[in-house]
Amino acid sequence: MKILMVVTSHDTLGTTGQKTGFWLEEFAAPYYVFTDAGAEVTVASPLGGHPPIDPKSDQPDHQTAAMARFKRDATAQHVLAHTRRLSEMTAAHFDAVFYPGGHGPLWDLAEDRTSIALIESFYAAGKPVGAVCHAPAVLRHVMIDGQPLVRGKRVTGFKNSEEAAVQLTTVVPFLVEDELKRLGGRYEQAADWASFAITDGRLVTGQNPASSTASAEALLALHAAQPATKSLYERLGGVYSIATVVDDFVERLLVNDTLNANPAISEARGRVPKAGLKFHVTALICEGTGGPCKYSGRSMKASHDRLNINEAQWRAMVADFRKTLDKFKVPTKEQEELIAIVGGTKKDIVKPASY
Repeated sequence: MKILMVVTSHDTLGTTGQKTGFWLEEFAAPYYVFTDAGAEVTVASPLGGHPPIDPKSDQPDHQTAAMARFKRDATAQHVLAHTRRLSEMTAAHFDAVFYPGGHGPLWDLAEDRTSIALIESFYAAGKPVGAVCHAPAVLRHVMIDGQPLVRGKRVTGFKNSEEAAVQLTTVVPFLVEDELKRLGGRYEQAADWASFAITDGRLVTGQNPASSTASAEALLALHAAQPATKSLYERLGGVYSIATVVDDFVERLLVNDTLNANPAISEARGRVPKAGLKFHVTALICEGTGGPCKYSGRSMKASHDRLNINEAQWRAMVADFRKTLDKFKVPTKEQEELIAIVGGTKKDIVKPASY
């Protein structure tokens, strides 16, 4: 089993001048629940590198057995000190995703488009999503079938009374409990600081730091209860089937009037051989769906930066992609997983409206 853990890169507690970050117990306890179960764990953050630990989480009265174990574990410390960039992660390479909390996610991950798209990809692929304490805040913009992911679901997260107890009610950008309720979640709670985790469908949420172990165990149980599934790459038929789809898709793009109206795109086509474009797109999709290929081209941002692609042109590309998928009768579930993967690149391809 492969699990992706996502931690915050944000280290400033609003305008207080104090430091924040992720809560150490909420990383350490789940990390050992996962690794002790034999899972392969990858840790990522928006900026990569060493993420900020909330200094309050390491105070004497907050020490736990998992934290003590972490401080003796050079391997775990190395993993945390060298987190991968979140933008490099795809749902196809993992079986589940888990978000530790701390106040930091309220500022970065809750609004991070890469994180939002990633969670949507995991959920669309039928894979468990977990978040503990403040981390359920990362779900606030996650949409499934046009509705908030949490709508109608039993959920929990850091209580208003717990936030008041740490005297940060007026410091945080929003209260987790209030936000989950606003989104239509069926918010539940236990006593302040008690361990409490909820599973509803493919979503696991935990109330507070004490819920870290229970939340991680619930994620493992959820995965174990699911039937074994093939990777999206395997379900699509491997690299040759992907290459066939890409060939048709690229041919559609070349005659798309909306795209051809963009002079930057027309100029780029004169520089990039059609065969080379098909090769790189095939490798990109192959890798993104969990296949053995390795994309070796430029990043999406670098390769599209000067093309000035707008929202209408993006929609035209996605429409062509859907036409190709329909032509080859790709099943609806696999189509939605592919569209979610493609959607994760939008932030690097489309220029903001101000341009």
